Amino acid sequence: MALKTKKNSLFHEAADIQIHIVGTSGIQNELLAEFLQKETGIDCDSTSLDRIESIPKSPPESMRLWLIDCTGVDFPSMWQKLLKKNSGRFVGGLVALFNVDPDAGIEKDVVVQGIRGIFYLN
Repeated sequence: MALKTKKNSLFHEAADIQIHIVGTSGIQNELLAEFLQKETGIDCDSTSLDRIESIPKSPPESMRLWLIDCTGVDFPSMWQKLLKKNSGRFVGGLVALFNVDPDAGIEKDVVVQGIRGIFYLN
């Protein structure tokens, strides 16, 4: 199901834009999704890492922002699992990490892998 932006959106009404929040912090990610949807008018959802397959693959003309919650996870192994199980799901989308431990030292590795943003804890 293609989701469209709301009428009061900051973006053009016809654009197919969506934000997906993926991670293990269920209630916090749901609250973040509701906040982002309310503030931007962009359809937003949250799901766990195990249920990411339930999100339909996007058509080429759509824009997807994937926000990956890194709370309590080993990012390199999590990212490899996500790519292995969902090879085409992130194609054409923007991926950013949040709740990243500032001491993790993953910046160079994730930029090479196509991650477009890193938001640290606190």
